[in-house]
Amino acid sequence: MTKKIYIIDDNKDLTFMLKEGLELEGHTCVTENSVEQALVNLTKVKPDIILLDLGFENASGFAFLQNLDEFLEDIPRPAIFIISGYEYEEVKKFAFSLGVNGYIPKPFTSRDIHNIVTT
Repeated sequence: MTKKIYIIDDNKDLTFMLKEGLELEGHTCVTENSVEQALVNLTKVKPDIILLDLGFENASGFAFLQNLDEFLEDIPRPAIFIISGYEYEEVKKFAFSLGVNGYIPKPFTSRDIHNIVTT
């Protein structure tokens, strides 16, 4: 089943790589490199899955998660998976308390992403 995936990460090379790989599998992908813009465009994108980094220059992925509900409007809450180099337990616990569905530590493999998207 193909899915619409919103990739939110400030690393443009990484978002390009993820988008290319997932589109080869038949998925539709939209990328964003800023938390603020990702929130604004959320209802236009209407994703099934969000792949979200935590570390950004101007705002954190946590800010995205904390503000998500006010931007969802009339679309269902997508599954959210953190892709991050932060592997501290406190960070993971806080992310899960904000409603994420999974946590993928960087570096990850294309198989890791494939497994998340196809479950």
